[in-house]
Amino acid sequence: MARKTKQEEDSLGFEKLNYVLMAIGLAMIVIGYILLAVGDITGAPILLVIGYCAVLPAAILISGRSKKVSEPADSIGTDISSEK
Repeated sequence: MARKTKQEEDSLGFEKLNYVLMAIGLAMIVIGYILLAVGDITGAPILLVIGYCAVLPAAILISGRSKKVSEPADSIGTDISSEK
């Protein structure tokens, strides 16, 4: 059997930074719910909103890979008017 490359193993396309941000977001959410259960009505909503609305979406949207857009080789340097 052939071994899978690192890119094939992670089909979601996440890198270490994405997983770290997800862990931070989940920790903030858990701490927010704990504070909510204790009765802290100022800190809990702040942590929950930041965790749900900022950190978790950032973990999904941020990509460490740079995507290069290249033009097809046929369109570079060709002039339509010179063709007969």
